[in-house]
Amino acid sequence: MKPRTIAGIVLALSGIGMHGAAGLVMMTALDKKAATDDVLRRTEASCREQLVKLGRLQPRENGVLDLEMGEVKGDPRMSLADATSTLAMCPGRHIQDVCLGVACSGIPGPGGGVHLTVRLALGSGNTVAKKP
Repeated sequence: MKPRTIAGIVLALSGIGMHGAAGLVMMTALDKKAATDDVLRRTEASCREQLVKLGRLQPRENGVLDLEMGEVKGDPRMSLADATSTLAMCPGRHIQDVCLGVACSGIPGPGGGVHLTVRLALGSGNTVAKKP
């Protein structure tokens, strides 16, 4: 056989082998993505389950969660500690906003006490605002 024919056969067989290897790599990547998505889904379900125990939970747009923790009785620092504990319950989220005061209740009306509301957003919260 001629050297060009042998080289052509070798390259064709290696191409077929590489095609199979590419399929294997793609299958592995898809399996890892499915596993990661499953872990994120279970983490989010656990997060919401724990937050419901602290107060009234309202999902908002873009994955934001509002947690109204109710009326603050006694030392407000304890309620702020509970609000901070939400970060441990929900890895992958950060506290976007905290409202502690008379006007923080989701129920409007006079004579309300001091309420605490926490807004949790997706992400680490380490974004730096750009100046125009």
